[in-house]
Amino acid sequence: MMDKTILEETTTKSLSGELTFPEVVMKLMSAGVESYRVDLYQNMKTFYMPNGEFYSESFDFQGPIIGTDYSKVMLISALEDIQNKRIDYREFLKRIMLAGIASYHAYLNGRKVVYMSRNGEFHVEHFPQ
Repeated sequence: MMDKTILEETTTKSLSGELTFPEVVMKLMSAGVESYRVDLYQNMKTFYMPNGEFYSESFDFQGPIIGTDYSKVMLISALEDIQNKRIDYREFLKRIMLAGIASYHAYLNGRKVVYMSRNGEFHVEHFPQ
């Protein structure tokens, strides 16, 4: 059975700066989540369980309009800055949106995140070791 409270908490605490990505991954994996997808057009996050269950929630975030052109350089810069704790999650979302990213899917068991641009370009980022 999916514990929606834990799922919702990871979103709100990420946005408030209380949880880092590695902490979110640990909490979600312990709750049985296999992967999750973030849609930056709709400010929606969907969590997926191995048994086919899923849960979608909206989140409170006012970001910029998603950039028309994909910029891998801007995306990599935002990834490096959040991994090194130079920016928070809200700033990260703003920067990847400006880089043309419309959604991303975190595969917890696969230890990677796939970032998708509005035109279909993608970047695969493996979890830091």
